[in-house]
Amino acid sequence: MRRTIQKTPTQFIIRYLPIRAWLFGGALFATFALLGAVLSGAFAAGTVSTLECHRRDRMMGECILKDIQQPLYADKTEQIYNLPLTQVSSANVTQKVQDNQPVYTITLQTQSGKLDFNAVQASDRAAQQAVQQINQFLKTPQAQSLNITYRYNTMTVGDSLYFGLRFLGFLLPGCVLLLSPGMILKLDKTTERITVIQWGLLQKWRIETFPLSYIWKVQCQENSFLVASDNDQIVHPSNAINPQWSNVLIALTIGEEIALPASIYVDQERQLAQELRAFLEKSG
Repeated sequence: MRRTIQKTPTQFIIRYLPIRAWLFGGALFATFALLGAVLSGAFAAGTVSTLECHRRDRMMGECILKDIQQPLYADKTEQIYNLPLTQVSSANVTQKVQDNQPVYTITLQTQSGKLDFNAVQASDRAAQQAVQQINQFLKTPQAQSLNITYRYNTMTVGDSLYFGLRFLGFLLPGCVLLLSPGMILKLDKTTERITVIQWGLLQKWRIETFPLSYIWKVQCQENSFLVASDNDQIVHPSNAINPQWSNVLIALTIGEEIALPASIYVDQERQLAQELRAFLEKSG
């Protein structure tokens, strides 16, 4: 976070602008949008085979087999087969080999030969269920219609979980960074007021003001331990010798605290606390 300090004998102004956080958050959101587009394409990509059969009477009817192939980010292709219902005798599960792995599809037995669904799946469970429905329809003259959808997606369940976690991995940090607020702290001896202004890209401006006399103590917090001043010297707890982050706290007599943004530059935060104390102790 970018910090600028403006000091005069009567004013001490600190401005915090999380420019890096906003830029990095925007970059994460752009990656999030790109990954979302890839995911949506991957979910849509694949092959879908649908079979629709309609029976007008016991002997007459038709079946329509549609094979729709949707490559990733390419135009889809369709193959449509129109079959008289009387030419379809039965259906069965067919095993094939794809990428050295067994896959399963549905085969229609017709008077002119076998007709395979283009869609395949790694398990024969869905194919067995579809074949059972098709054969039941063919054996039941009273059945009026049949609708079967057999789908193969290029993205597996494991892929979905993996990319979903990556998707959240970009979204959540991006939200946190974009929500990082900017801040202005102004100590003014002329008006005897302390003013705190906070804002963010996705939040309204928030302005708070207190009498300067409300300031009770300026402290530096390191590694979640409160480090107070003693005659302008920093007192370190024994377990805060090597702090990883720190921030300045301004304690008010009304029980509230003004917490300045944290920083990994501990020495700079200690120096800022000392400068604030020096400013407050010096008569205006």
